[in-house]
Parts: sequence; structure tokens; C-alpha cells
Amino acid sequence: HLEATQWLWANRAEVCTSLAVIGAARNGRLEMLQWLEQNVPVDDCVWERAIYHAARYGHLQVVQWLYPKQSDRRSGELRLALSFAARRGHDDVVHWLHSQRTLPSHVC
Repeated sequence: HLEATQWLWANRAEVCTSLAVIGAARNGRLEMLQWLEQNVPVDDCVWERAIYHAARYGHLQVVQWLYPKQSDRRSGELRLALSFAARRGHDDVVHWLHSQRTLPSHVC
């Protein structure tokens, strides 16, 4: 997928960056996210939303990479990330997010 995205971008094809970021987060494609960050203008709000998609599907490395991009560490996106990860049984994601100590304890 990364090569296809690179080709599309190089050939000036219409690429919806928000869908690319969300799709990469949902599918645990860290390399794609890193490439997008370096090569494509992406709004901060897209990075912030991507974390709950990564958490929902249990992609801990992606959650960890996206975490510093959260402008408000008590945001609804982080609460959603924790909730989705817990509902889907992704204990490693839940424990890591909780260990960051930036979420209100009643969320956990």
C-alpha cells in the first residue's frame, strides 16, 4: 500500500489524506503513517482522530507513535481510544494508555 500511495502522490492523483491516515492507523501501517507525515500536509485533527482507530484494532506501536500528536491529552479521542481498546480486549493498548497518566482515572 505504501508504494501505491507514493505512486499516486508522485503522479498527482487525487488522494484523500485523511482517509489515507485513518486507513493506515486502522490497519497498523506505521511505515505508511511515517511517510504521510513527512510527505503530505495533514491537519492536526486527522492525527488526533487516527489514534482511536489504531487503538480499536489493537495496534499498540501505532498508538504509541500517534500519542505525542495529541494536542489535548485529556481529549475525547484518547477516551475513545481507551474505550475501543477495552471493548475489543486489547489489554496491551489499555495498559499503555493508562500508564501515560494523562487520562482521568474514572475513564479507566
